[in-house]
Amino acid sequence: MMDRATSLEHFLRQPVGHWVEGPSYIAWSASPQLVGVSSFGQRTQQDSIDVVKIFGTLAHPQFTPPVRVVLDYRRLQSIAPESFAMMAAFMRDSNPMLMTRLDALIMLVVPSQTGAVVAGMLNMLGYTLPTRIYGTESEALPWLGASGLAAVEAVEELVAQRDGRRDLLNQIRRLLREEPRGASLQRVARKLAVSGRTAQRALTEAGSTFTREVQAARAALAAQRLEESADKIHAIAAEVGCSSTSHLGVLFRRFYLMSPAEYRAARRPKESPE
Repeated sequence: MMDRATSLEHFLRQPVGHWVEGPSYIAWSASPQLVGVSSFGQRTQQDSIDVVKIFGTLAHPQFTPPVRVVLDYRRLQSIAPESFAMMAAFMRDSNPMLMTRLDALIMLVVPSQTGAVVAGMLNMLGYTLPTRIYGTESEALPWLGASGLAAVEAVEELVAQRDGRRDLLNQIRRLLREEPRGASLQRVARKLAVSGRTAQRALTEAGSTFTREVQAARAALAAQRLEESADKIHAIAAEVGCSSTSHLGVLFRRFYLMSPAEYRAARRPKESPE
């Protein structure tokens, strides 16, 4: 659970357990090892100055290395050109600190949009730590963990509330995670009281497809079950709607680049492999 900071200065003083909203961003920290910035709309030069200050809090004593940073650019429409120069200067001046305190940078982007351009600029700016780029938070589960995924989804809800509209894409994703078996676009649309065309438009605007979302939901739910239970892999495969253990294995390698057994071994090292 995160509380709203009364101001950016409040967040900079006490980042862990708080979130703060700016004109084009929500910055948050769910734990001493997880901090993020969700960007949306048009990023101005002043907003970029704020975000650089937020990155500076990675040196704050409340954070315990190794720290993982989540940057969600899926809603970002544009960014001021001056922002790249500011980020380059920050990377140059702060790279020693980042190298000692950060474990990985997790980026959520929509291919071919502004966020993807920002992601591609990191190497040019001299960022050398591991970077993981995903299209959905569910795909990032191995790096986020269950609590990190919940934090990202909570921030998504804050962004949706700020926009003043229902976040249909997130509703589709939540429903698929709750009921991954036998899912169809029309059935999901009916449950959400929208037309199939409206649901399809939400997926298309996010650069996704219904098939991809179903697969991601099944893989994410299976990953959670592998982490939290001792159930056999074939039972988990059936529970999430996969036709076989092999089917689940294909999804896991697609989204997580490892088998279900490897995922369980990495998350639960004391468990005997299946």
